[in-house]
Amino acid sequence: MPGEWSYASHRMCFQRHRRYLAPDDTLRKDPLYGAAEEDDAPAPRTHAEVDAAGKQADAWRGPATQHPRHKTSIKWWCALACLAFFDMIKDIVPDMMHIVKDFFTEHFIPLFKGNRVASGAPYTADKEPKPKEDDDGVIIAESVPETEIKLQKWLVDKAKNKAVRKAGRACIMTPEQRSLVDSRHASLTGTGKWIRAAAMPFQRTGSCKAVDWKNLLMHALDYCFADLVPEQSKVPFWAMVSVLRELLVATCDVTEDNGAANRAKMRELRRKCVLALALMDRDMPDTEGAIIIHIILHIPECIHRWNGVRNTWTFHPERYKVY
Repeated sequence: MPGEWSYASHRMCFQRHRRYLAPDDTLRKDPLYGAAEEDDAPAPRTHAEVDAAGKQADAWRGPATQHPRHKTSIKWWCALACLAFFDMIKDIVPDMMHIVKDFFTEHFIPLFKGNRVASGAPYTADKEPKPKEDDDGVIIAESVPETEIKLQKWLVDKAKNKAVRKAGRACIMTPEQRSLVDSRHASLTGTGKWIRAAAMPFQRTGSCKAVDWKNLLMHALDYCFADLVPEQSKVPFWAMVSVLRELLVATCDVTEDNGAANRAKMRELRRKCVLALALMDRDMPDTEGAIIIHIILHIPECIHRWNGVRNTWTFHPERYKVY
């Protein structure tokens, strides 16, 4: 689905994930997940739509603030659109290796360090919309109504920005907590030959490879982060961890004998992804509503089409990526 620009966090956000639940799913209205969701999910994108949006993005020569990507989330055209029988919706598969890596290195680790708090710069007093003045400093009356409209929107966005910043600060771990995570991780060095000494989540984030994050996710996370995840992010963090683990091991061998059962299994896995993302929507600041988080929603479809995530080779979308 196209993201929506958040003026509160100055980012493209992908939220309201309960729209992807079945229309009759009772959890659409469950207050546990926030306000009831009545809207349908956005229509699935098509190859032709993505191709056209990419060409529009490439042809744009206007102000960056009005670039079509703010509506389509597509930054440039993809050369793979030229391939006969190639479908950019069905044949470009999200790469679980980078999803897992970015889940930690681009989101939760910086979030826990305090590096993901949204900026309040656009909402300082000197940025408040004011009526235009003439050369003598007299307010131009015609500009007042328009300024009032801008001011009301600015005040709403300022309040949202304040809430986003507050939520971001509530997700910060103390230096002592972060050090304890690293100490616990280091104590596992060499265990089963899957924990590297240099792969400490906080102290050496940049030295950790994708396989280190996968091993942390699958084998060591419960021990290293036990009782240390901040209250604000605890529920969505562990919900996301649970679905990421399921996605990494899920398979779907569709045959005449088990096709219906496997399709049902993939529908249930997708529902779990939706609910984990709904908890992200509820508790996490807008800064974490990124496409790399949202995209796990589509992994069960890819598993249904291509089987386990280890079967898909993603060299080509890495080199000719659309989004």
